Amino acid sequence: FTRSRAMAVMPLGSAALAGTTIPVDLEELATQLGFRSPPLNSYDSVGDRDFMVEGLDCFAMIGIHLSRLAEDFIIWSSTPVGLIKLPPNWSTGSSIMPNKRNPDVPELIRAKSAHLMASAANAHILLKGLPSSYNSDLHELKSIWIRSLDELGLCLEVLEKFITEFALDPGRALSLLKQGNMLATEVANSLVQQGVPFREAYQQTAALIEIAESRNLSLDETLTGTTYESAVESRNAPGGTSLRRVLTGIEQLKRIALNHLEATLI
Repeated sequence: FTRSRAMAVMPLGSAALAGTTIPVDLEELATQLGFRSPPLNSYDSVGDRDFMVEGLDCFAMIGIHLSRLAEDFIIWSSTPVGLIKLPPNWSTGSSIMPNKRNPDVPELIRAKSAHLMASAANAHILLKGLPSSYNSDLHELKSIWIRSLDELGLCLEVLEKFITEFALDPGRALSLLKQGNMLATEVANSLVQQGVPFREAYQQTAALIEIAESRNLSLDETLTGTTYESAVESRNAPGGTSLRRVLTGIEQLKRIALNHLEATLI
């Protein structure tokens, strides 16, 4: 979307302010360069930086998503959770605790996302007080753009290496599954499939959990025929957790990324 907006109107031919007197076929030039249109208004074109602001807004949104993912990794690698083990090449030892590694990459990416968001806000503030058309203030926007693009590129490069090298802890994952009656929803769903209204199924399942806990048992321990694996595989709708749907989702994301890359290269 951002690229499409940037290539909507060609600024060439606007000259310094009021257009050019040179007999150039600007419509043909725009077509050759990939723009959808020649200048619509030369006075506006020389001062238009909407495409840069929209790009910075896009970088900021990517930064937000990277920050949320980084926060997931920080939580998952913490001692109370322990779902993943930090990669030695992309984490450091604690300055005082020999038994601890620090999630440097996720924490720094979480911090860098603040820079990306601030850059977008900086661009909005820079533009808001300018009169129409060109002003020398716009020079400052270029440095904001380049810095933001560089930081985002580094975040993506390093996070890819971090993800490639961290290790999952299946044993810890299984132990966490056994806490909190994780299969309770499966019990309620099975009652619904037998014709019980979900409200009643919810209440009956909650009552079963209360009985199990009064006997120092987990609801999961009282079930037969229902497993964590079957619960995951039962969610086979688009976007669900079944292996087939997850693999399909990965392939769809690869196609989307490839299409964007091809569009960028055209």
